[in-house]
Amino acid sequence: MLNIPVEIDYQVIDGEERFVVAGMTKLGRFLTIVWTDREGLVRIVTAFDSPLGRPGRVPARKGTIAMAMNRRVVPKFSSEAEEAEWWYRNRDMISRDLKEAAEAGELKVLTRERLRERLQASANSRNITIRMQEGDIERVRRLAEKKGIGYQTYMKILLREALDREDRKASIACRRSNTIKQ
Repeated sequence: MLNIPVEIDYQVIDGEERFVVAGMTKLGRFLTIVWTDREGLVRIVTAFDSPLGRPGRVPARKGTIAMAMNRRVVPKFSSEAEEAEWWYRNRDMISRDLKEAAEAGELKVLTRERLRERLQASANSRNITIRMQEGDIERVRRLAEKKGIGYQTYMKILLREALDREDRKASIACRRSNTIKQ
C-alpha cells in the first residue's frame, strides 16, 4: 500500500468505499489489493498476484484513473469472508481490467499523500439516507455511467457543486447588501 501502487478501481459497496490497487511489495512481489477504510484504518479485503508481474510494465499517466470495473456489478455481501471470496474468484476480471487500463495509459499512481487524503476524507464523512424519486435515481445512474463513475460518487459531486454555487450566491448577495447599507 505504501510503495506507490497504481489505482485500478474505486467503488462504493453498501455505503463503504472499496479501492483496488496494484503494486510491488518490499520483497518484490507484485500484488493486486482490494481495500477499504474503517475508522481511519486500512482494512485489506483481499490480495492476490497481479498479472503484470512487475510495475515497470504498468505505464502510468497522471490525471487519469482507470474506471473499467465501474461497469461491473458488485453484489451485496453477507459477510467479510464472502466479500473476500468474491473478489478472489473475480481476480481474472480485475487483472483483465488492469491490463486494459495499462495498455490504454489510464492508470494513476496512488501516492502516500493521496492515500492519506482518502483516509482523512473518509474519516470526516458519514453515511446518510435520503429518499429520491426513482426517475431521478435512474437519471443519475445514466449520467454517471457516461462519465465512467459510480452513481453515488456522481451524486456527491453534484451536491458539492450545487452547495458551492449557493455559497457564492449568498456571498455576492451579502456583499451587495453591505454596499447598499453603506
